[in-house]
Amino acid sequence: MTESLETLAARVRPSVVQVATGSSSGSGVIVEVSFGTAWIVTNHHVIEGSSSVWVLVNDADRHRATVHGSDSVRDLAVLSIECSSCRAVELGTERVQQGAEVFAMGYPLGVDSSVLTRGIVSRVFWHSSQNARMVQTDAPINPGNSGGPLFTMDGRVVGINTFVVRQSDGDIPVEGFGFAVAAETVRAALPSLRGGSTIYSPPPTATPASTGDAVVAEDFECLNATTVIMEGRLRAYRTVSSVKVEGWVNGEYVGEDELGSIRAGESKRFRIVSSIEARGQGYYCRYRFTWWE
Repeated sequence: MTESLETLAARVRPSVVQVATGSSSGSGVIVEVSFGTAWIVTNHHVIEGSSSVWVLVNDADRHRATVHGSDSVRDLAVLSIECSSCRAVELGTERVQQGAEVFAMGYPLGVDSSVLTRGIVSRVFWHSSQNARMVQTDAPINPGNSGGPLFTMDGRVVGINTFVVRQSDGDIPVEGFGFAVAAETVRAALPSLRGGSTIYSPPPTATPASTGDAVVAEDFECLNATTVIMEGRLRAYRTVSSVKVEGWVNGEYVGEDELGSIRAGESKRFRIVSSIEARGQGYYCRYRFTWWE
């Protein structure tokens, strides 16, 4: 029997939280509760530059939050609060399909109780400048929804609501252009963000560049293992004879990975293991890739 939207909203609502700083507010979602700690995903821009972050649970319980990791490229951040009674929801493991019914929950315009809006998935696509898979929806999204969840009709989180477009580049008004970072991107970034990784700026463009990008990045992670490790994947749109990836951590050059040739339409993973010890703190990771045709 299909769960009604009313019943579904009541079930997931305790996991949707308000995230507030001294100057702004947004939304977030609890994705795990373990040993009395609730782990929350929100947007980087919601907490950027804040010295203190507070989380409101169930429209009533206010908790001081710890920021563990933040990624301005994908616009994601991971927080934690001490809350053994908090409830988590599941991050989706399968890619949502165009036309699927979805609903957004959050705290738009700083309201004091959560708001639900409903729509469909308009498209799912790769956003190269944000290094993330995105979900476009026509479910109404407004300021304050940022960082909140986009749910399927079975209560799985398929995206983190991030931004909305209200006019085209030609200043033409548009409607129904809300965007969320897809759950598969969130799941991939979660372990490193939870461990304390911080990525502050988009990766630089490849050099030397001739006519168009022969090689593009499909994913990038800054991982906290014993030492800080940088991993990712590059895809070639034209056959290249050689590709070199270089990495920096906290502004310090940490090494390179020579990938050799990549045929058009194929991809290769890169991995740079630094000697910088991972101690649970934030790191500024940056990479640059260079190709020769």
